[in-house]
Amino acid sequence: MIVRKRILILDDEPSTRLLLRHYFSKGYNLTIHENGLKELNRLEKSKHADLTITNLKTPKMDGFDFIDEICSKDRFRGAQIIVTSGLAEIEVRKRIDRNCANVQKLGQISTLKERV
Repeated sequence: MIVRKRILILDDEPSTRLLLRHYFSKGYNLTIHENGLKELNRLEKSKHADLTITNLKTPKMDGFDFIDEICSKDRFRGAQIIVTSGLAEIEVRKRIDRNCANVQKLGQISTLKERV
């Protein structure tokens, strides 16, 4: 039995969710949400994703807070996170908790699949 990697996509833009679903529909188990708070509550009760792709502007809990919560829990140490955002990388790094070294910023979605 082949174990497929789990990818969590967190984005409030329907077009971005659709694009990422298309890119990763084959070969990965996808979980796609637009609300960071709901997803964080779900993650507390289940296995975490091998990779999280998140936008920084999401409702109820923005991507910065979501990342800080993930990185503050031992259970999620080592989680791989890719940020999709129009913000400059330096600005993103300034706001993300230093305990989370596995966060990368991605400027163009077209190069995302190469990083997974």
